[in-house]
Amino acid sequence: MPERQVTDFMKVTSPASVYDTPPRFLRGFAPDYPPTGNGHWGYAALDFSVEPDGSTADIRLVTATAYDFAQEAALAVRKWHFAPARKSAQPVRTRVWLPFTFRA
Repeated sequence: MPERQVTDFMKVTSPASVYDTPPRFLRGFAPDYPPTGNGHWGYAALDFSVEPDGSTADIRLVTATAYDFAQEAALAVRKWHFAPARKSAQPVRTRVWLPFTFRA
């Protein structure tokens, strides 16, 4: 998944007082189009934590056109890696929100 695409759409939802520098996407693949998508477009938005080690955790569905789109987005995000947010040069946990659009 291109870093620029994630950067353009990701919003840090943790209060600004929690971090000095926000998390930065490093690597991960885009979600697969779900096999049950039937050629339709779909949308999902997730809220998740970027942990101090750069992994993702506590992935939550915010909204989706169908559960299958949310499930594919969550499966992808679970494997992503970030440079964590930092506060006083120390890595900290932050919450982020990210939308996904699926097209057949």
